[in-house]
Amino acid sequence: MLGWRVWAVLIMLLFSLNSNGRDLPPWTPGDLDIHQIYTGGGSTGFIIMPDGTTMLLDIGDMSDFRRFMRGSFLTTSLKPDHSYQAYQWADRYIRKMYPQVPGRIRQLDYALITHFHDDHFGEVGIERKYSERGGYQLFGITGIAELMSIKTLIDRGQAYPSDFEERLQRDAKSASWDDQKYAHSIWEYRKFIQYQTQKMGMKHEIFVPGSRVQLRMLYQPEEYPNFYIQNISVNNAIWTGSGQDVQYVMPESTWLGENEASCVLKIVYGPFVYFNGGDISGTMNGGQDNPNSRESLIAHLVGRVDVASANHHGNGSSSNALFIKTLQPRVWIIPAWSYDHPANSVLERMNSTLLYPGERDIFATETFTFYRADRKDLFKNYKSMHGHIVIRVQDGGKSYKVYVLDENSYDYPIVSEYGPYFSSGNKTS
Repeated sequence: MLGWRVWAVLIMLLFSLNSNGRDLPPWTPGDLDIHQIYTGGGSTGFIIMPDGTTMLLDIGDMSDFRRFMRGSFLTTSLKPDHSYQAYQWADRYIRKMYPQVPGRIRQLDYALITHFHDDHFGEVGIERKYSERGGYQLFGITGIAELMSIKTLIDRGQAYPSDFEERLQRDAKSASWDDQKYAHSIWEYRKFIQYQTQKMGMKHEIFVPGSRVQLRMLYQPEEYPNFYIQNISVNNAIWTGSGQDVQYVMPESTWLGENEASCVLKIVYGPFVYFNGGDISGTMNGGQDNPNSRESLIAHLVGRVDVASANHHGNGSSSNALFIKTLQPRVWIIPAWSYDHPANSVLERMNSTLLYPGERDIFATETFTFYRADRKDLFKNYKSMHGHIVIRVQDGGKSYKVYVLDENSYDYPIVSEYGPYFSSGNKTS
């Protein structure tokens, strides 16, 4: 008798054969591809730089227990189905989209973890298997490294706050299951790093704010001199906008939470600019702009962008008016996984032509509309409410297209295509 996993695979294969969509055209040298992968486990991004250098940008992988506690009908389900875990689906997607370069080893040249939350780097769980070689649990980042080697892993480090070790010990003994999960996930992550660096040759680095060379093309950088990745902020340090100088915005022991410590960066390709801020915030409890928030402090360093990933999945604490007015993205990407991604207040600001004029298109990996059925006006600029989202930048950064791919298919056919859009120009150095 066939098991349910086999039946799920057969059904999805039948669905794929009947799909009228065509495949995403393969990456070619000179293209910058930015994939927002929808696994249902949180935020997962995959970058292919113009010379074929690859980078994983977070890999969300929430545990089954987490979904149960949050309410399964309030969170995304695994895509395309539950026959695999989120990191396994991410690996399958990346293998499908990986740049075909003769003689190139399939690997992740970089894996960047913006911060240590389950929807960005994974989480332990009773359903998780263990690495036969390293002895650590396989989830998110530790799991995908079991399937595809990582050359360099970069994260925010574990020196901030200064009492990080004490916090882990306290969380492990906490009555809160959320705190306990955090501590145990970090411990498994440490075992993973130790094994991978000592036995598998992986490098582990701390994200350097202000650097323009830490994340760089590795194969033919001289062919694309107008491409770079600018590190902007991490922990309590923010780039000043000059060279690699940084300023510390709070004492080392001050802890504003894991989200605010996120690695923040922008990707520049000639006139094209993409922004990703992890889960940084921007508002106070009443919804007003918080002038001391990370969004407010870095907005001028980012400048105008073409594409922005919504901070904190569009959570109500994010995307303040100053931030939106400064960045003015033509395209918004929302890596949603919860019913309140994005918040109504955030959508109102994203849609506001008082904050910035002109058109704007919104693409979300998922959209829950049941609790705001009377606010259809909020979705007037949505071009897609679910699916994998691919930004393909071409012509040296002068133009780009947006593709939406079917998240319910094993073959990821194109559902819709938008553009070309024309880059607005890099407004900062």
